[in-house]
Amino acid sequence: MARIIEIAGKKWLVGLSWASYENHPNKVELREDADRLESDWVAVRDNQQIVQAGFCPAIEGMKRPVKLASLGAYLADSHEQPWLGTFKIADNLWWYLAVRDGHAILPNGDFIGDEQEVVAARENHSGFMDWNYIEGGLDDLERFLTDIDAKPTMAKSLSSGAISGASLSVITITIAALIGGGYYYWQEKKLQEAQAILQAQQAMKAQLEAGKPLPPAPSPLISTPLPNEWLNACKQIIYKQPLSLYGWELDKVMCDPVSTHIYWLRKTGATVAERPDGILSAEGDSIDQTIDLQNINNSEVDDSIDLEEAKLALRAWAQSAEFTLSINNTSPVVLPGAEPLKDTNGNLLPAPRPQTSFTLDLSVSPLNLDFSSVPGLRLSKINTSGSTWHVEGTLYGK
Repeated sequence: MARIIEIAGKKWLVGLSWASYENHPNKVELREDADRLESDWVAVRDNQQIVQAGFCPAIEGMKRPVKLASLGAYLADSHEQPWLGTFKIADNLWWYLAVRDGHAILPNGDFIGDEQEVVAARENHSGFMDWNYIEGGLDDLERFLTDIDAKPTMAKSLSSGAISGASLSVITITIAALIGGGYYYWQEKKLQEAQAILQAQQAMKAQLEAGKPLPPAPSPLISTPLPNEWLNACKQIIYKQPLSLYGWELDKVMCDPVSTHIYWLRKTGATVAERPDGILSAEGDSIDQTIDLQNINNSEVDDSIDLEEAKLALRAWAQSAEFTLSINNTSPVVLPGAEPLKDTNGNLLPAPRPQTSFTLDLSVSPLNLDFSSVPGLRLSKINTSGSTWHVEGTLYGK
C-alpha cells in the first residue's frame, strides 16, 4: 500500500506498483492499467533507457496528489545498477527499492512495510547474484537526495476523464486495425527482401550465360552492423522488459540479426485473457514475443586482418575474461597455389571469404561487453541458457 513519507521537510510518495512500456503510454493505456491495479494515481517516468508508470490507490483523505513526487523514480537513476536499497523510515517501518537493467524499478520493487514484509520482498529478488546492496535510514535518504539534480516524477490523478464504453470500442477497433496494418507491413517487407535476392540471383545467372566473369564478392563486413552496435540495439529492447507482466514471467531472451525474442511463461494466477503480446503456444502456457531491432546501421567498414591472427585476438580476448570459446576450424579457406573456382562454362567465380564461426558461453550478460578489439568479428545470435549466456558469431579474415 502506498504511503507518504517526509524527508527534510519534503513529502514523497512510496510503495507504487510499476509497469514498463515500449513507448510513452497514452491516457487510455494508463487508465486500463490503473483499473487492473485498482489504482487512482499514476507517476510516469521516461528516461533514455526505460519507460515506466507507477500506480497506487489514492491516499486516504486526499483526492489528488498535490506536489507529490515518486521517491523511487527520483532515486532509481542515482546509483550504479543493479541495486537494492533497504531504508528504515520509523520504528518497524521500512522502505525497499529494487532497480536494475535500464534503471527499471522491478515489479514489487517499490515497497513499504514492516521489517518482515520488506525482508520477504527482498527475498523475491534474491535470485539475481549481482546486486549492489544499500542499507540506511532517513538521514541516508536525505543525503542521497541532496546529491541528485533531476526533475522529479510527479504523481497525477486518473480519477477524471473516464472513457465511455462506445469510445473504448472505437479505440479497440483502431488498435486492431493498426496491428493488422503492422502485420501487412512486415509481410510486405519480407516479400521485398525475397524479391531483391531473386533479382540478384537472376542477374548473376545472366552474367554466367553471357560468359562474363562475375564481380568480386562484396565483403560481408560492410553489409552487417558492428557487434557493439548490434548488441546496443538488442539491449534497448531487452532492458525495457519487465520481469513479469500480467502474472506472466519473463523466462529467457534471444537476439537474432533482425529481431529480439522475449519468451514468457504463465505463472500461478495468470491467464490467457491478459497476457503479453506474441505467439501463444498450443498449450497456452508460453509466449514468443518478437520485436524488430531499431536504429541499427551496417558498419560500411572492412576491418578484417589475417584470419589466423583474428582467431588469436579472439582467443586472447576470451581467455582474459575466462569465457568459454569454441572456434570452428573446418571453414573453407583458399590455400596458396589452389586452382581458382570456376562455373560450368569456365568462368571464374569469386573466391570464398576466409571465415570461421565461433561460439561463446558466458556467466555474465554480453549486452555491455566490448567486442571492438577483435577485427573482423560479427555477431549473429545471443540467448540466455539457464543461468548463462550463449553467443554465436562469425570471424572474417583476408
